[in-house]
Amino acid sequence: MTKAERTRQFIVEKTAPLFNSKGFEGTSLSDLTEATGLTKGSIYGNFADKEELAEKAFQYAIQRARSCGKRHVDKATSYRAKLEALLDFFGTYVMNPPVAGGCPLLNNAVEVDDHHTSMRKVVAKELKNSTNYIY
Repeated sequence: MTKAERTRQFIVEKTAPLFNSKGFEGTSLSDLTEATGLTKGSIYGNFADKEELAEKAFQYAIQRARSCGKRHVDKATSYRAKLEALLDFFGTYVMNPPVAGGCPLLNNAVEVDDHHTSMRKVVAKELKNSTNYIY
């Protein structure tokens, strides 16, 4: 991984909890600079705009949630045990989410319905992916 890729990943990991907790509209540039310890120029030198950063942060949060759920389910050997493992994962998710702020899919689905409409296709795709995984 190059230095630029590591920097982008760092920014995404540090800002994902902000976007997940506060939403796109509620997350300010000062929130982003405070969370990362980087300047505005450093953030926008790595991402075209806040939209691109929010999309990458959402995808990171979904990937973290999905991989944690998958680890729970993959340990099970029967369909019943897999279902119980999935329910157990969601039961523990409430108090210990992989990314702070709750369920990134639910949070973003609500936001794209009302405000952040440019992310609708991204969220719809992830909703379909999650549904397909469960089935």
